[in-house]
Amino acid sequence: MCIRDSKATMKLCLTHLHEFLAVLNEPQRMNYLELINSVITNSRHEWRIREAFALHAEEYAKLFEPRSVYKYIFQIICALARDAVGEVRAPACKQLPKIILSFQTEAECFSKAMNFLHKLATSATFRNRQAFLMVCEGFMESKEVFEKYLLTDFLALQKDEVVNVRITLAKVLRACLNGTAALTSNVYIMRTMMLLREDKSREVRENVSEMVKEKKVKAVNLELLEKAQEMAAEELSSTVDKDEEVIEEMKRQENEKMLKNTIKIDEVEYETAK
Repeated sequence: MCIRDSKATMKLCLTHLHEFLAVLNEPQRMNYLELINSVITNSRHEWRIREAFALHAEEYAKLFEPRSVYKYIFQIICALARDAVGEVRAPACKQLPKIILSFQTEAECFSKAMNFLHKLATSATFRNRQAFLMVCEGFMESKEVFEKYLLTDFLALQKDEVVNVRITLAKVLRACLNGTAALTSNVYIMRTMMLLREDKSREVRENVSEMVKEKKVKAVNLELLEKAQEMAAEELSSTVDKDEEVIEEMKRQENEKMLKNTIKIDEVEYETAK
């Protein structure tokens, strides 16, 4: 088949193959899933082929029943969401929410998909944590799903040690407030926004500072905004207190160490004098 002929042909085929598959019956379409998987697996040195599929994954997913989508298309797009090339990761992350939401009639597939997202959020690789946040942006309008399955991991990344992760979080939150997302009514989302305003990274602060001003936050209740500010202030105060406790403990340990060293020196001098 032409899909194996050349890199340019493979890219073109993956861009339009879903249109051809749409006119086939489902048993005939199924014959192409293994082939598509093989093409993507063997495209390690040609990111544009992977990008072509990532851009159209939703169109492919619509052609198959959920279990087949989970077995083939979902596995491919999960791998692409962790791709080393940003031009592949970005569209893959954008497509994932649409595909996952199609699993809601299949509890097992949906549960496994959410477990994959949790693994992304808690991955030791910072790019995977960024990918999780990018995926979350696509769930923002599905408030119930987001709050039930993703919110805890999402909020936890406000304290991520890697600044690029916090920048991604700030950008996603900014998109949430700048649009019409229902999550602007979530006080924990707003609290996180307030905390990011005090982030040590200037780029993080810049991405959120303007959006939380009253004149730009169109859909946010002012009472909720005040509550979020109070919660953020309490958390920041708690953090400062803990930092001071750590500093005091370090000073205490250092003093004890110096005292022990002084005692040892005195003992040596006493023995020498004898």
